[in-house]
Amino acid sequence: MKKTGLLILLSCGMICGCSKEYIEMDILSSNNTTSGNWYELDIDVIADKDDVSDKEACSREIIQHILDNDFHSTRFSFDINGYPNNVSVDVFTSEKMHKKVRKLILLNTLQNLIQKTLMYKIISKTIQENLKYNTNKIYLMAGLRFATRCRKVENHVLSEISPLNSLIFHFPA
Repeated sequence: MKKTGLLILLSCGMICGCSKEYIEMDILSSNNTTSGNWYELDIDVIADKDDVSDKEACSREIIQHILDNDFHSTRFSFDINGYPNNVSVDVFTSEKMHKKVRKLILLNTLQNLIQKTLMYKIISKTIQENLKYNTNKIYLMAGLRFATRCRKVENHVLSEISPLNSLIFHFPA
């Protein structure tokens, strides 16, 4: 009798421990931007499924949660600015996936920053060498390719470079 009770208790414990945890759709982070009459909302959401196969249905569900303002951990204030003009949503299946993606974005950002710093040092060294021979303002046209705010610009105009090595970028439209 004791063995049967212990076996049932152990079986129930294993079933409860091994069963999948229910993940409720919730917001991990949110950021809102307002400017004049423009209101923009940027959120990171955990989906309530391990795999989001129907992306359109998931999108509708997220929009409905935003309109109903019924996320578990976050409440939005729509009384001041009204509903957002633009909503940007990043959907993740789990918090682990969110952390992995954010680490990759951080590493990519750091790598871009290092590349820009190295390019700045190269340009700065070239400018210092040119300043030894020419004390006037230097206008330098560089065919460099930088990604600034996800916008690729073919030609950068570096203008009015002073002996203080301050670079002023003018991006042609």
